[in-house]
Order: sequence, then C-alpha cells, then structure tokens
Amino acid sequence: MSDLISRTARLVPYAKRPKSIASFVTAYVYEPAADEAGAQLGNLYVAVEVLVSGRASEEVVDLVIQTIGDKYYNDPSDEADPLARFEGAIKQTNHELSEYVGRGNAAWIGKISAIIAVHAGKELHVAQTGSAEAFLYRGKAVSRISLSDTARPATPSKTFGSIATGELEAGDKLLLATPALIHQIPLPKLQSVISTTSPNAAIAEISQLLEGVITNRIAAVVVEITTPELAA
Repeated sequence: MSDLISRTARLVPYAKRPKSIASFVTAYVYEPAADEAGAQLGNLYVAVEVLVSGRASEEVVDLVIQTIGDKYYNDPSDEADPLARFEGAIKQTNHELSEYVGRGNAAWIGKISAIIAVHAGKELHVAQTGSAEAFLYRGKAVSRISLSDTARPATPSKTFGSIATGELEAGDKLLLATPALIHQIPLPKLQSVISTTSPNAAIAEISQLLEGVITNRIAAVVVEITTPELAA
C-alpha cells in the first residue's frame, strides 16, 4: 500500500466582513507539492479565531500562521523528525506571541481559540489553545482529539500547550473547527456528514446546514486520509 495522502476542503467566513464584527476567523491549509523541499514534512492545517476588534485580530492570526509555517518547514536545522520540528515551531510561536505582547499588543490574550495540526506520513500532531475543536472519524467511531475543557492561558508564552500525537489510517477523516461550528451543528450530524462524504461534499453540506445562521465565527478544515490508489 502506498504512503498516505490527503484530500482537504475548508470553510471560512465571507471575506468582506463588516467592520462591526469584533473578530477574525479563518481556516488555513498548506500542502507542499511533491517536488517542494518541505514535502516530506507533510501538511499543515489551522483553524483559528481571535475575538478582538480591528486589525489586531488579523495580526495575531497572521503571526501564528506565519511563524508555525516558517519554523516547521524552513528551519535550517538538520532535524528531520516531524514531531521534533512541530514542537520547535509551537515553542517559537509561543515566543513570538510573547514578544508581540511585549510590544504593547495584549488585547487578544484569553480571546484566541485555535487548532494547529500537522499530518506527516502516518503521523498526526495537534496543538490547541482555547475552545477550538478537532475530531477523528474512523469508520463508525469518532474520537475527540482536542480537549473540550481547555482553559485559555493568561500567559502568552504558554498559549499553545502540550501536543497530542496519533497514527492515521487510510479512510480516516479529520475535522478542525472553531467553537461556533460545534455550537450550531450537533456532533452526531457532523459525524454523519463528514464520515460518509468527500471533504468538498462535506463542506458543501455543512454550508447548507448553516443557511440562515450568522457564520462570521465559523471556520473549519475537513481532511480525508487516503492513498493514491484509493483516490484514483
């Protein structure tokens, strides 16, 4: 059987958000091509919300995504182990957030919820802050791989805490989401949608289920773990 690959789709709020919305919410996916230098390090997925108004919320999100991506993929060290590199990237992200606060930008503390995940080969590594959620669907079973009762850290240098690690199989599905999605759609319904359809179809059905709902705080990434043979 070939190495595992992934198919992904994401749900993000409408880009032109009203100025009155005091948050920035997004989902981010980076999947390096096979001929890129970081291909062996796998894919990066992020679902994040920052509940402060103005440009500050976007700055925090940009800082998190840029730092984690740059440190994980571009660090010049010879360390090849994805988990070790992910640990270093999380540590660097916490450091950059602490430095950001030191420059007088503290409004976001306690108001960020995010899931950051790396899928490399058969491995999945997940870091979390706040109330963001992550689920693994395998067959008819579902496992919550985020901590539902995670407290929002008051210290920026500890924004992202311990890393959860697991092994993936062909056929697995993943959901990474901001808290509002879980508040709007029951978990059994999400399981039914995601576990039985492709990521693109799942996002389309979730969007239909959210019709008439204010979605400016909803972002998600759906991932299907497969093989080239199955994908074909």
